[in-house]
Amino acid sequence: MPNLRNYQEYTPQGWDRPLTEREVRALRKFGGIAGRRLIDDVKEKPNHKLYDYVLSLWNLSKENGHRQRSFKELLCDVPAGTFDTWCLSQGLQQKQTFRMNAFERNMDYLRETLRYGSWKGLPIVWRVQTDLSAARDQYSNRSFRHIPNMYSYVVANSGDEAASIWGMMVLSPIGIVKSSDTRDYRRLCEPRFVGPQRFCEIAEQNKLGLSRATDEISKQITSLEAALKEMHELKALSEMAFALGASTLLMANGGLDISILEH
Repeated sequence: MPNLRNYQEYTPQGWDRPLTEREVRALRKFGGIAGRRLIDDVKEKPNHKLYDYVLSLWNLSKENGHRQRSFKELLCDVPAGTFDTWCLSQGLQQKQTFRMNAFERNMDYLRETLRYGSWKGLPIVWRVQTDLSAARDQYSNRSFRHIPNMYSYVVANSGDEAASIWGMMVLSPIGIVKSSDTRDYRRLCEPRFVGPQRFCEIAEQNKLGLSRATDEISKQITSLEAALKEMHELKALSEMAFALGASTLLMANGGLDISILEH
């Protein structure tokens, strides 16, 4: 067992091994003011020993894996099993609250450094959207029909770069935008930060985005076809009704003429 106070073997959610002593020591820095300094140091050095670890911590926090009891006990530097009970002393409650809040603030700061491309050589994934109805005016005018946005994922250093890539490669060729202004691209595709590419299955996400859009459109096609069938049935019914009405009128008129002749 590592020579570290209050160490317990803990494998974070999604990891294939438990945390080492070095990693636990680094983790506890994120429970205070030293966490931001560590982030600033690591993000500038892709070869830093804690580079992958710090990024993995952020991904763990994004998935709420930091809410596990063992994680909180390691972060708060307390013996294993301390947080098994709800009846904590005031001091322990304050310690847990302070360190967990500090950890979350540090992860928020780390997210901002990722979003602004501060990590050297780290590919970042952005989600962009395409309003399919905007490609054809006649679609967008049919407000009673919802045509879904298609969500896709691209790798870029910033939101502006993601918007430019998507605007030039997709929005412009399909006729949604004719301008070359990045502001128009950004307004139309609304890039959203996702995270480092190492944590994202882009191909799978893009396949899922396309599937959702096409499935929704297929449902609407089925609905429209059913409505069209009903219209054809109503048309046939109306033609039959008018034919019967005309026949009845002729018969009535014929009967009236016969009665006049008899008198």
